Amino acid sequence: MRIIELTNEYKEKTIKLIIDVAIEEYGFHEWRDEALSFENEFYINNNGNCWIAIEQEEVVGTISLRKIDNNIGEVKNLYVHSKYRKQKIAQLLLDKLIDFSVKNGYSKLQLDTYDKFEHAINFYHKNGFERIHTINDMHIYNKLL
Repeated sequence: MRIIELTNEYKEKTIKLIIDVAIEEYGFHEWRDEALSFENEFYINNNGNCWIAIEQEEVVGTISLRKIDNNIGEVKNLYVHSKYRKQKIAQLLLDKLIDFSVKNGYSKLQLDTYDKFEHAINFYHKNGFERIHTINDMHIYNKLL
């Protein structure tokens, strides 16, 4: 298992992973257009980055970070393929993002997630994220670094 920065070589496989998990598995069909237009450059140009987990040249996990305000970063696109869950891949990805965030002067991370992602909610709690707001089935979390 390798955690690397996303390169164009893995872009299509990363998009496929996002579609497989968020759209096909969890039913967020309204996210299809956004997933199809996924660009790592968007995150890099916003003082962030994207990382992927690679197993035998397949993308099995992903996470992204973008700057949203001064020293606040937003965690996006944390997905792990269903066949690779419970192998600590999400933890490795989040650790890489947090390390990058600290080294680049972020003091807080923010994210949003939905009721459907029950395992993600538990994962974020375990990693020190605190729910600060809920709108319908969307929850907003913060973590001080």
